[in-house]
Amino acid sequence: MATSFDPTTTIDAPDDTATNPLLQAIIDAPIPAVRRHGLRREPRKVWAAEVRKLFRDLGLRGISVTAPTYSMAHSIDITLPSSDPEPTVIGEDGHLTHHPAYRAQKNACLARIGEIVVAAFPDLDDRSDYTTDYFDFCLSIR
Repeated sequence: MATSFDPTTTIDAPDDTATNPLLQAIIDAPIPAVRRHGLRREPRKVWAAEVRKLFRDLGLRGISVTAPTYSMAHSIDITLPSSDPEPTVIGEDGHLTHHPAYRAQKNACLARIGEIVVAAFPDLDDRSDYTTDYFDFCLSIR
């Protein structure tokens, strides 16, 4: 169930009006124990199914987990539920931007999803070596 926000909050609005209870539930979710080793050897569709089952078991609804089928796909996509609309503020420069409290909450939520998935499936951790341009990552979290 999505929470509605006032899209025209001012910069002086209290931070609690800009937070999303769905994102907060993800941040507050417990870190699970290791569920399965060797998942990396399975096809990406199996990765997506296992991660979906993990979120379902944790009671986290609305998170989309898909395995892209385009050429040279190498990761699974994890997408947060969208809020309708995202809370915005008019900044000091007069431009419309995301509310700082909402942006901080969403960034914390993205990081928490990564922690949850890697704790349950340790072999899906990022193995990229950015100094050699060798990218070997399994999760695309948005």
